[in-house]
Amino acid sequence: YIHCDSSFQHPLLVDIILEDTFEDSLQNNKWSIFEEIVGGSSCYSHGLSQLKFTKRSSQMGSIGIEVIANYNYSKYSNHNIAGKHVTPYYNGTNIFLVSTLIPEESYEGLQTGPEFSIQNTRIMNGHSSTSIAAIQYITSKYITNKWKIWMETSPGVATWEEVTGEVKVTYAYHDEFGINKTTYTQSTLPVLDPNIWYEMVLIANYTSNRYVSFIIRKFTDRSDIRISRKYIKEKVTYKIDLSHIAIAYEPRNWQTAVVVTLESENLWNNCGIGGNFSGRVYYDNVALYNSHNRKNKAYHYYVKKNHLWIE
Repeated sequence: YIHCDSSFQHPLLVDIILEDTFEDSLQNNKWSIFEEIVGGSSCYSHGLSQLKFTKRSSQMGSIGIEVIANYNYSKYSNHNIAGKHVTPYYNGTNIFLVSTLIPEESYEGLQTGPEFSIQNTRIMNGHSSTSIAAIQYITSKYITNKWKIWMETSPGVATWEEVTGEVKVTYAYHDEFGINKTTYTQSTLPVLDPNIWYEMVLIANYTSNRYVSFIIRKFTDRSDIRISRKYIKEKVTYKIDLSHIAIAYEPRNWQTAVVVTLESENLWNNCGIGGNFSGRVYYDNVALYNSHNRKNKAYHYYVKKNHLWIE
């Protein structure tokens, strides 16, 4: 268990379901590849995905994971799903944390990514039911609506829909004079820059089967701004309330379990007509926490030194 510092207004008790920094080779072997043939299209193919555990894909430490789609630049589209079984199913609030980066050399070769999900399969009324909470970033320059969410559109049915709603933005920078903070709102989540690490938090309640919130944090050292020979350090946090969005109970007949996924897909090319593309996304510091007894409120969770805090 982890417990917040009692000085915080809302202490939270959680179960640690997964904490993976990819430093353990035995744990890395538990990540597996599933290649999705999206929509049954003949332009997608198998045997084109790779997972690599490398230094360059590490945010901190020495190893991260590269999720690579169409590694050999074939004429096909390839959707790479890196999945890990982490537990039997869980109800309550699930907090999924992911650090991710799109390498600049791969930016033009991606259709989607980062993309990640919690796939919770339970027995409901005597039948297997899968509830998937998932976020997808559309990297392709040909698509302007960048953020999608896997949401219920009718009973038992879910599809990718655009993420909409007011986004609360907190901009903070730290210089030699202290921390300065500004808060404002905007209508969309941000466009992701290449070669920048982002920390993302997806919160879903599997008791109510609804989303709670989604948070993105961007950290940068501004080498273009100096104060007394010191660089300014910036942090931008984007937060959107998703509590109005339902998660579907899908009849997929999967094994009872919780699976987390990290995904990528190379740029759509219409079976090679538009050229051959490969895409990769870096992921690190993946964690899943569960709280059984919290109400469905859009609290702001984050991990620091193996402790879970609420801002």
